[in-house]
Amino acid sequence: MRFALEKEHKDYFQKEGCIEFENLLSEKEVVELNQALESVLVKRLEATSERLEFFPFEQTFLAGRDSWRENAYVKKSVCKLRLAEIASQLSGIKPLRLGYDQLLFSGFPSVLPKTSQNSLVSSLVGNEKFSLTDISGFQGSLCGLILCLANETDRESGQEKPILRENVFSTSVGSGVYFNQETLISYWPVLQKPYQRYLLIVYTGKYSFYVPREGDPNIHFLKKLKKH
Repeated sequence: MRFALEKEHKDYFQKEGCIEFENLLSEKEVVELNQALESVLVKRLEATSERLEFFPFEQTFLAGRDSWRENAYVKKSVCKLRLAEIASQLSGIKPLRLGYDQLLFSGFPSVLPKTSQNSLVSSLVGNEKFSLTDISGFQGSLCGLILCLANETDRESGQEKPILRENVFSTSVGSGVYFNQETLISYWPVLQKPYQRYLLIVYTGKYSFYVPREGDPNIHFLKKLKKH
């Protein structure tokens, strides 16, 4: 059965530039997607799952691009038909293609980012705002979806302490926010809190091509793929 949005959803998206949908992923899907993303990071960072939260944001960010290329479950998740149908109906364009996915992950409090040796990552870890067009190397990026995969947790009590919804980051695990290519966003709401995990999925039009964009910290990711 095809998924159909209400007119009010589309109108709100056109007016505000972003809209949140609850329960885009089930609890089981969130668990399995987190495990799949971790397996990619473990491989790329040559680490263990237990040590991932101690890596600085710069390293997990640079290692967190296009996990779908190395893990079948991540590919299945980011290419999920329902997610793409919502993006298509909101943007008014069909068909859409997957541009890329990007993991946003803040771990142990002591490694929360303040500065970065990578100047482009530094521009992201500050409280600056940018659009999808600014940071995406794919010409024709139409909209993005940021899925909430983990929220701040009090490790002693085991109770969740969700951050207040800011920008395009849902506070509900399994939910997500769609936003258009010109909506100004900031990663700071995620990065100022420990133990946050979000997955950005970027959708493009049918005809899209890669153009190196200086605002993209992972500007050379596709070039590295050609070498393998």
